[in-house]
Amino acid sequence: MARSRRGKASLRTSRKQYPEPEPEPEPFPRAAGDIATSTLLNIADGIVVISGDWHCYVSEWSRKPPTAYRALLKFLKGDIDLAHPIKATVVNGDFLNAAQIHRHPRCGWEDHGGTLRDEIELTQEMMGNVEMISGRSIQRRANIGNHDIRVMSFLSNQIPEWEGMPYTTLNEFFPAWDFAWGCEINDNVLVKHKWAGGLYAPAQNALRSGKTCVTGHLHRGAVFPVRDAMGLRWGVDHGAIADIRSGAFRNYTESTASYTWTSGFAVITILKDKRVLMPELVLVVDEDRGLVSWRGQLLKA
Repeated sequence: MARSRRGKASLRTSRKQYPEPEPEPEPFPRAAGDIATSTLLNIADGIVVISGDWHCYVSEWSRKPPTAYRALLKFLKGDIDLAHPIKATVVNGDFLNAAQIHRHPRCGWEDHGGTLRDEIELTQEMMGNVEMISGRSIQRRANIGNHDIRVMSFLSNQIPEWEGMPYTTLNEFFPAWDFAWGCEINDNVLVKHKWAGGLYAPAQNALRSGKTCVTGHLHRGAVFPVRDAMGLRWGVDHGAIADIRSGAFRNYTESTASYTWTSGFAVITILKDKRVLMPELVLVVDEDRGLVSWRGQLLKA
């Protein structure tokens, strides 16, 4: 015990520093609810394969995945001769269908093809096939589409108190993928699930962005050249991986999807100087026979 100048006893404080106690670990990791604006890819002298609108429909995909999906795996495996290596693949939204929880009323006695759990598990398997084939040599990115976000939106609106609980975000169901609203490739290519609407939407997207712009959502399959004072770029609709005759579309389109939609995906070639060549499409021409069109020839998926 020490005495102060006034003669009163005082406690001498120790100079020894003790480490702060470590915080108790959380019982489970907190879910990251915010969705990133975009992911980035730096690609030169290589190919980016962009697919989307899978709309995994359990009762059909569990029997046999659609032709465009099988062709996609064939391309990623390297079974098709290409002038440049495939360096990245982007799944551009609506890999899920999630009709079980959409905001629209049920159409008659329509069958959604399976439960939401079945659909998520099937999609995990199908995305897993791409992961396995890609390995470390092919980078992977995924954009969120309006069908995918239903999973998070349904939970956040029905039970907002569940925020932060495990398995309330897409990242937790598909941990091997980087999710965002868009993917930027170098500084001259933008990939988004959707933007403008209408027949000439891809061209409008290229005009608005000032870049080559690749979108899905409309399930059309088209490439538009756009040239202005900034130079030549491209507006692309990559089509749908799903079979356009799928039960996922039959009722709400009143069976008109097969008249105007196209199954397929896009192949984007980027040179060493990062210039973008005219994007190419792999399009399904015969779903029943498993045939796709590629560079003037028919390939079996």
